[in-house]
Amino acid sequence: MLIIKYSEAQSPGMKKLMKFLVGPSISLVIIVWILSKTDFSRLSALLLTFHWKYIIVLVGIYLLGFLLRGLRWQIMLRPVKIVSLGSSTAIIIIGYMANNLLPARLGEIVRALALNRHEGISKTCSLSSIFFERVFDGLALLAIFVLTAAFVPSNPEYQPIIHKIGLTASAIFLFCLAGIILVRIWPSLPENIILRAKFIPARIRERIVPLCRSVLEAMEFLKLDARLVLFLILSLGVWTVEGGMYWAGMYAFGLPTDPLFAYFTLALVNFGILIPSAPGNVGLFHGCVIIAFAVFSINRDVALGYAIVVHALQYIPITLLGLIFANGMSLRWRKLDE
Repeated sequence: MLIIKYSEAQSPGMKKLMKFLVGPSISLVIIVWILSKTDFSRLSALLLTFHWKYIIVLVGIYLLGFLLRGLRWQIMLRPVKIVSLGSSTAIIIIGYMANNLLPARLGEIVRALALNRHEGISKTCSLSSIFFERVFDGLALLAIFVLTAAFVPSNPEYQPIIHKIGLTASAIFLFCLAGIILVRIWPSLPENIILRAKFIPARIRERIVPLCRSVLEAMEFLKLDARLVLFLILSLGVWTVEGGMYWAGMYAFGLPTDPLFAYFTLALVNFGILIPSAPGNVGLFHGCVIIAFAVFSINRDVALGYAIVVHALQYIPITLLGLIFANGMSLRWRKLDE
């Protein structure tokens, strides 16, 4: 019998491998759970009821959301560098494409590297702007979730899950917001803490301080002015538009077309996919839709059919567009980190 010591199993290579395996493993478990309870004849019949003329509508709504994302990121980056709307939108799509194809949400890293390579903005500043964007995305979704969850049907089976999701999301995103506000009010705070942390070797402190300054540079958009107001409006607009895709999808399947239903599903799915999963959130996305639909007493086969179509219409166009944009910018995987 071969026995591997714990210390050996925790080698850097093993840790990296485990990190990449966690997401696909979770997705695989969810896929098995979904398939074990699926009536495939009913699922096939349901997919045939989908009104295919809605494909252009759903994809068009989804792509409009990316245009708003591009405009929002352009506003965030303006204090650092003026980036064109086309460039900011294309790089965001490249990041989403990478998330669809690569494990461990490496799309965020690819996006930051692409911005650095194409626009010359530092990698730390790029990553920081993406982090701030994600925090405000989370806050916008939290607002949608709280508003819709307050009116969902009272279901003893799912009410505890809804409460836990709401509390967890609130804790995560409000904590991040508090940290951002604290640093914005006292910009010198992180640098002072690092400089006074004598337990950190001097050579490491010398590396961290410039990184802190790059983070602060990325926070310059957070000023109480019209630009911040527009940024916040766009953050809500992004998810209002994307929720419209979920709503239109319900029309396409002949489902109840209550916007409450659509936006609750949007928020629950996007909180759910924060859990590690396979590239493109395969399996996890579908499982979250099934849970959201179950709250409204919608059959799981109906939920799965809806999830398959909506996920495909999100995954395929963005992946293809991302590959096209990456090729147009002459970006190559091997050269991104050079």
